Amino acid sequence: DGKRMLTTPSYYAYIKIGEGCSNNCTYCAIPSIRGKYRSRTPESILEEAKTLVDGGVKELIVVAQDTTRYGEDLFGKCALPALLTSLSKI
Repeated sequence: DGKRMLTTPSYYAYIKIGEGCSNNCTYCAIPSIRGKYRSRTPESILEEAKTLVDGGVKELIVVAQDTTRYGEDLFGKCALPALLTSLSKI
């Protein structure tokens, strides 16, 4: 049915906000494995967060290979502060 199954304790969950990395550090294989950084849309993240909170989750942990780059590919600037503000209102 597409419903997410939590593998963490019921009070917290991870939300992936982006995938990949565009930094190309010489010591890291992430860009080769996962490709360039791609942010999820704020709408999809907030929808997932609301579903998790409605299911009893109290703590949301945002994750990505490079969280500080969130939104640069979508909006041309970092959008992490705005995303965190929106998440805090759920």
